[in-house]
Amino acid sequence: MQKRVIGPYLFYPAEEEFTHGVTVPLSQPAVASVNYHSLDAAATYVTQLGSANPLITIDEPGLYELTIGSGVPGISLRTDLPGRLNITTSTPDVTIGRAAKVNDSTANINDARYKLRFVGTNLTLDYRYVLNINGSSADKGQGAWFDGLNVISSAPLGNSELWRGTVKPNGVGSVSGAAWFTEVKVTELTNFGNTANLIRGCEQDRVAGNIF
Repeated sequence: MQKRVIGPYLFYPAEEEFTHGVTVPLSQPAVASVNYHSLDAAATYVTQLGSANPLITIDEPGLYELTIGSGVPGISLRTDLPGRLNITTSTPDVTIGRAAKVNDSTANINDARYKLRFVGTNLTLDYRYVLNINGSSADKGQGAWFDGLNVISSAPLGNSELWRGTVKPNGVGSVSGAAWFTEVKVTELTNFGNTANLIRGCEQDRVAGNIF
């Protein structure tokens, strides 16, 4: 019989779904433990707390980067935590990606290798200047969970856009660590989901390569 997978859901008693919550409003003053001016700063705070399943909410439209890496104190505290670093938005027109291409080694999201969950129909993940979204280095099968968001390449030629004059080394839709895709809209990507644990209820438009 065909193998069935449901997940990536965690089941354990808890009064609240999220263990901590902080916001990222660019136009408001930063207030420690409440709001921050970047995803990196917010992620560092909840990680240093050892928060198991925190929520970061982006409150204003714009492009946001998650470039946090292993050189930031407190990163290792997320390794053994059971939940994910959840990122959502309270407003439309919010994009997570990179502002420009520098080189291949900096064209990643999540160098800290957190277990991530991107969630919400107002959130867009843009691969135009991104090669890869890193998964957790501690747990196999704990790649990013894409939950109800839009995943695109905004490059002028979409999935045909060249990288350094040739095709992208890892494919436009690369996610390491066996990701999870639930109710995601995918546009102009190559090799979307080809290492996924689960693809459920997704819509795909103008995709190429190995899509499953």
